[in-house]
Amino acid sequence: MKKLFTTIHLVLLLFIGLGCSTEINESDYEFSGDSGVKVTFSAVINNQNNTPLGRATGTSWDVGDIIGITCGDKQMNVSYEYTGESENYFKSVDKTQEIWLMGTDEYEVSAYYPYIGADGTAPAAINVETKSENQITEIEREKIDFLYASSIANRENPNVELPFNHVMSRIVLTFKGDGIDLSNIDCYITGLKLEGSFNPNTGETSLNEESAIESVNQVLTEKNNYTMTALFLPQSLSPKGLLIEAGMNGVYYKVELAASDLPELKSGYSYNYTILAQEYSDNPIKLTITDTQITPWVNHDGGS
Repeated sequence: MKKLFTTIHLVLLLFIGLGCSTEINESDYEFSGDSGVKVTFSAVINNQNNTPLGRATGTSWDVGDIIGITCGDKQMNVSYEYTGESENYFKSVDKTQEIWLMGTDEYEVSAYYPYIGADGTAPAAINVETKSENQITEIEREKIDFLYASSIANRENPNVELPFNHVMSRIVLTFKGDGIDLSNIDCYITGLKLEGSFNPNTGETSLNEESAIESVNQVLTEKNNYTMTALFLPQSLSPKGLLIEAGMNGVYYKVELAASDLPELKSGYSYNYTILAQEYSDNPIKLTITDTQITPWVNHDGGS
């Protein structure tokens, strides 16, 4: 996940299930009236500007990243891995499970990241907790960074593009000092439910409505550019909205985001806020929200 990528070519050799040979020819198989066809897939991650992006917490695929691909109702959850052997090329983890497109039928194709379960078996829903311990580092956030894509494959369309989209919502808080020097910031976001699930078969998330509203905490330093990045399940906000609290140099500060200004967190949206720490006469420091944008990631700049 070190550099921005454009298109990930997944050469998916669409498999029927005879033997383990890596040399597969169409003549080796008999189809119902028509021969099979190999299909290539390209995988991109969408945003609102149609610019390919990296996955949610980085900018490109890492060696060892595995996605699950389903073609039709028989070739299910086939694992493909980025090996780094060739740029942006994924290959089947198990050569006996490579996918083939058969006959002239049209097939629904879906893919998700990160991979779970076993080849040939539909993956179960994944329990998701966005609590502080799962948000501390980028490596931890990768585990709750879900992507999903769907498309159609047939003989007339053997080169299928899989447009991956971000499934979770993201909040990014960047602190800036206006006339003051920042030091370590103990930052909290309060007002969201942190438990739910992700369905790899449909790309949908669900929220555990019975779960409590909790806080997510990170310590912001010069090393992370005084920026808090946190992933959340898409959800409507409570009437109380969001509360952002920050402690710096033994002083406590807070900023409230009303539900009328931010009624919900949408799937694939990144809500980005710049928070200024300024000196003023009545108190040593005040915090002001500026440059709020709504980024698929769709960027949302929040406002003052």
